[in-house]
Amino acid sequence: MSVRKSVRFFLNSLYVKYVVLYLILFLIFTLFRLFFFISTQHFLNQNENYTNVVRAFIKGIQFDSVVISYGMMVTLVFIFLFHLFNKSYLIRSIKIWINLYAVICFFILSASPPYFNYNFSHLTIALFNWIDTPLMMIKQVIFDWRYLFYFFVYIISVVGFVQISKKIFAPRQLLYLPFHLNLLFFLLLSAITFLGMRGRISAPLKESNATICGDPYVNQLPFNSVFTFVKSVDYQVHFYSNEEALLKTKHYLGVNDSGLSITRAYIYETDSLTNPNIILILMESMTTCNLKENLTPFLDSLSKHSLFFPNTWSAGKHTSNGIFSTLYGYPAIWSRRATSTSNKISYCGLPGTLKKNGYYNLFFCTHDLSFDNLAEFLPYNYFDTAIAQSHYPKEEVVGMYGVPDHVMFREGSKVLNSLSKQPFFAVFLTSSNHGPYTLPNNIPFTPLSQTIEFQMVEYTDWALQYFFNLTKKTKWFNNTLFIFVADHGFVVKKEKTYIPLCAHQIPLIFYSPKFIKEPKISNKLASQMDVFPTVMGILKKSFLNQSFGIDLTIENRPYVFYSNDKELICKNDSFMYVFGKGNRELLFILSNPEECVLKRYPTIAKQMKEYMLTQLQVSVLLSDSKRTYCE
Repeated sequence: MSVRKSVRFFLNSLYVKYVVLYLILFLIFTLFRLFFFISTQHFLNQNENYTNVVRAFIKGIQFDSVVISYGMMVTLVFIFLFHLFNKSYLIRSIKIWINLYAVICFFILSASPPYFNYNFSHLTIALFNWIDTPLMMIKQVIFDWRYLFYFFVYIISVVGFVQISKKIFAPRQLLYLPFHLNLLFFLLLSAITFLGMRGRISAPLKESNATICGDPYVNQLPFNSVFTFVKSVDYQVHFYSNEEALLKTKHYLGVNDSGLSITRAYIYETDSLTNPNIILILMESMTTCNLKENLTPFLDSLSKHSLFFPNTWSAGKHTSNGIFSTLYGYPAIWSRRATSTSNKISYCGLPGTLKKNGYYNLFFCTHDLSFDNLAEFLPYNYFDTAIAQSHYPKEEVVGMYGVPDHVMFREGSKVLNSLSKQPFFAVFLTSSNHGPYTLPNNIPFTPLSQTIEFQMVEYTDWALQYFFNLTKKTKWFNNTLFIFVADHGFVVKKEKTYIPLCAHQIPLIFYSPKFIKEPKISNKLASQMDVFPTVMGILKKSFLNQSFGIDLTIENRPYVFYSNDKELICKNDSFMYVFGKGNRELLFILSNPEECVLKRYPTIAKQMKEYMLTQLQVSVLLSDSKRTYCE
């Protein structure tokens, strides 16, 4: 056999094709990382050294190796079996498997840039929060051309890879190896692939190994979303023994009893015998940072005549977190969807407590109740009525989130006017400030901003004022407490902090001339979970607090804590502590957020860690024990 024929014969070996396919996948994953960088580089600090970006790309090869190697190990087994049994269907199995693996991985990689631009985070299992509303997911892609572009990239990458794999495994003469050579190549490549699955030699690759420098954006470049998605699947909550966690939580919350409970009795000397109406407006993505950009003249003006807490922090980064934590005073945990009712758990919180006091509870939203499982969650958690898209005029449905906010407010005010003399608790969930954006036409509103994102913030503020003016004409206005709070924040600017502050800092405004005699701006730390106890404190109504919130009118927090899906954050006005998967810990001074100071301040880190993780664990313990119902 000539040398040329020998080389050609050898190149037909499946093991050689395996190595070629391995390298091609590395190239494709690197191109996806470049695509990700081009799509998200506006987060990069302008003064950042591009050497760190190059280092991040190189580090990314390790994270890509983990994902690629797991898929290729299955391919390697098929190749070994083919040489063992010489069955053609095993070649077909290789093609089917590797193409299926690419289809899944490429989809996640293609979806990563738009998800990151909205959440400043790679994809996690939180993506499945929308799995029960697939039509809404499809509409979000269809109605926003930016998503269509990423979908186009996905289709091109899949078609290209299928053609490459088809050519690599074309039905031609294959080198059939004897058993000893087959075993030798299999063991050799298995060892290399296994090393790739670990990501490095010394120990399996962890998320903490992605850290390159002090820039939080650069430190996320090494990741690929397939890695972060899979890693988020098994986010567990077991940081301390249940006994220790419960003991510390009782200490933090001032609980005196010894049982499995965090219930505290709040008794007010001037206990109010009246039941005023309560309206709580959950504003979509309304970060406090928006209030600093002169985009919200109505909220700015209202805050000066209210009890205003600008130093408030959302419990999580999703609407389901905002609904759950605001109403029931429980924290967000990793990327779990709080409004899931798979375990049939009923929480007391503000709706349950008001229900015991004779209130009629209503929930208004612009879209379908299938969103975030609200159709099942709300009636199971003390809501009498839910008004959604089907209740509004069909001709006014303008986008994937149903009607614009002002239509919900207009129709909602009619519903409230029709109620009897029974006191009501009404929750309005806005959604117009969520992409893909649809700015309503034919309304007396003209935005001043140039970008659609800021225009929608302006519109939301206008819609809030529109509703407020409607309610001023009603008989029940003067006997109503209004609460304005966001479901979560939004990344609106570049920040040097490891987790952008704008993503979680939200306004909290209580307005009622009748019950708030002295307007005040309080810069004390506040959590979304504090809404329930604070409402009861403002109204001076004695109650049992079974939540993790406090009454901000009489109590103070040493820290707030919240979830960023794959990180848990505890902070005060000086420090930010970050707890990630694999017990990864970071500590930053907010005045110099680019330097990790964990080793310099271990005592502070320990205090913040215990404060956050013990309460998170107790929240799970109470939920699993179904000790969350109204007593």
